[in-house]
Amino acid sequence: MLRPGSLQDGTGPSIATELSALLPAINGDPGAGAELTLIASQRWSALTLHLNGALAVTRSHQLGYFAGAIVEGPEAWPVRPVGEVFAESEGDGAPVRSGLLGVIWRVSDRLALDTAVRLASSAGSGTGLELRFGFTFAVGTGFPR
Repeated sequence: MLRPGSLQDGTGPSIATELSALLPAINGDPGAGAELTLIASQRWSALTLHLNGALAVTRSHQLGYFAGAIVEGPEAWPVRPVGEVFAESEGDGAPVRSGLLGVIWRVSDRLALDTAVRLASSAGSGTGLELRFGFTFAVGTGFPR
């Protein structure tokens, strides 16, 4: 966390970074890489906005990028709509552009379920459709707040 903000019940944007190791894939690229992501989020009563940008050295040791935006409906709603757009590219490959529409259901303070439909398009591989289902849960770490 670079700057606590509205997602942490403060004011202004929340800003965070993630550094990820890209390990060799099973039945995929054997190499390793890394990714650095910058995330800026702002929550208002009517919606939450997340802006994400990432640079990567991929498993095939090419430079890659990712840029995206996520909009969520009001946090107070137990079931809220969500939409996402993003673009990503690796090396000289054709960029992939994607859009997603779905819902997030906050079952409790510690559990949320989500489902969405994603449509992606790339000049190199055409159009793809995905159905997504997921969950997010919170666990205690034992660290004081």
